[in-house]
Amino acid sequence: MGETMYDYIFQQPDALKRVFAHRKEDAAVFVRLFRENRPDRIYLIGSGSSLNAARAAAPAMEELLKIEVTPAASSAIPFIRGKAPFLIFISQGGNSANTVAAIKAHSNYPHLAVTGTESCSVNDISDHVLIRCGEEKAGPKTKGYVSTFFLLYCISLEAAGELGLISEQEYCRKAMEAEAAVGRMEEDIRKAAEWFERNKEEMKQELKWFKDQGIQLKVLDLPTTMIQLEEGQEWIREMVNNILIEVLSSIAQEEPHTIRKRQREGIDAAKQAGVRFGAPDKGFPEEWESYYARYRKGELTRKYVLEKLGLSVDRFKYLKKKYERAVKGE
Repeated sequence: MGETMYDYIFQQPDALKRVFAHRKEDAAVFVRLFRENRPDRIYLIGSGSSLNAARAAAPAMEELLKIEVTPAASSAIPFIRGKAPFLIFISQGGNSANTVAAIKAHSNYPHLAVTGTESCSVNDISDHVLIRCGEEKAGPKTKGYVSTFFLLYCISLEAAGELGLISEQEYCRKAMEAEAAVGRMEEDIRKAAEWFERNKEEMKQELKWFKDQGIQLKVLDLPTTMIQLEEGQEWIREMVNNILIEVLSSIAQEEPHTIRKRQREGIDAAKQAGVRFGAPDKGFPEEWESYYARYRKGELTRKYVLEKLGLSVDRFKYLKKKYERAVKGE
C-alpha cells in the first residue's frame, strides 16, 4: 500500500528539521539576490498548495523584510508593480507548465524559484532554492505545504538578519522560537491525531450539514476555504466542501490500518534495539538447581518443591521447560 496523506503528516517534523538545519546555505542565493536588487515588493507566484503556502507565508515575510509581499496564481499573474519588484516562483514538483511559462514571461525581472526537487524544468531556467521536503505522492500536499511555508519564512529570516533589517537579538529570538516550534511539532501532531480520532465522525457530520445548508465553511488555518468566490463560481465552494468531507472519510477509513502499521514498526524497531516486551522475567529461584535435581531423581515431590521455592504450578512448569531447554543448549 502506498503512503497516504496521513503518513505524510507524520513526516512533517523531520522535513521541517531539515529545512531549519540547512536554512543558511539555502538562503544564500536569496540573500545575494536581495542584496543586489534591493526589492521594494515581492511577488510569490505558484498554484495549488504552493500558492496556499505563499499566502500563509506572506505576512511573516512582510514583517521580516519590511516590504509588501503579494501572493499570486501562476496562471493569473497581476500587473507587476513597484520600482524594484522581485519574483519568487514556487513549484513543489518543479515541472509545472504554468510556472515554467510564467518564469519565461517575466524573465526580465529579478527572480528565484523554490522547488521540491533538484532536477526539474523550473530549475533549468532559474536560480533556485530546494524545499527539502522529499517526495510526496498523495494528492493533497501536506508535507510540501508546511515545508514551503517554513522555507519561505527561514530564507526571509536569514535575509533580514544578514541585511540588518532586524537586530541580532531579534534574529536569535525568532530562530530559537522557530526551532522550538519544530521540536514541538511531533507531539502536536500526535495530540491532534488523538483528538481527531475522538471527534472525526462528528466533524464529518457537521461538514455535511454545512454543505446541505449551502453554507461555505471557512477555516482560518485552511487557506483554500478562505477563497472569495465570484458569482457563477459556486461550484468551487461545492468542490472544497466535498474535498473536506472526503478527506475526513478517507482518514477515518485509513486510520486503523495506519495505527496498526505504526505500532508494528515501533515494536520491530524496539526489538532490534534489544527492548524486551512483557513482564520482566524474574529468573530462577536461588536454590532452583538443587531442588530441581532432587525432584528429577524422585527424592522430592513437586508439591514440596513448590512450597519451598514459593512457586505456583504454572510458574514451575514454565521454569522447568526453560531450564531443560537451557541444559540442551536450545
